Amino acid sequence: MLNLYFMRHAQTDFNNYDGDDFNRNISREGIAKTKKILNFLVTKQVYFDKIFYSPAVRTKETYDIVYKVMRLNISVGEPDITLYDIDFKKFLYKLTKLENYKDILLVTHEPNIYSIIDFFFPDSHEDNNKTSKLQFPTSSLTKITFDTTYWTDILNCKVFYTFSINPDDIKET
Repeated sequence: MLNLYFMRHAQTDFNNYDGDDFNRNISREGIAKTKKILNFLVTKQVYFDKIFYSPAVRTKETYDIVYKVMRLNISVGEPDITLYDIDFKKFLYKLTKLENYKDILLVTHEPNIYSIIDFFFPDSHEDNNKTSKLQFPTSSLTKITFDTTYWTDILNCKVFYTFSINPDDIKET
């Protein structure tokens, strides 16, 4: 089984937004919500072998928080412009060429997450489908699982929607 996780970047700081989408920074609230999700994952012993992130400032800053909070001791992050350009099919091709990774995280943008869900779950718009009502607020995390051991086979295997976590739904302990 292979796992693909998607994290939407942390909430941006709209007070300092100057119209430059690529260079928007994340807010203090975004940092706090991202840490909340990541601390939850650490308690559940969820970790990643590889992380790809959009080179936009807000996704890079979100990735930096992932790296620090999860105490990653290997270099697992790699920027990928296709995660900003909303060109999931190009990224999908790259994904099928990967080896030796089981749990991959994409730190990306909301349109990419919808594209991924639509691609792997083409019936996701039907009312009776559990993916039809999914929303992806900032700092949320979604997981899908592939019933295969090789990324080259992800287009020809069963795919399961596993879960989505919204930081606002995590109870403080």
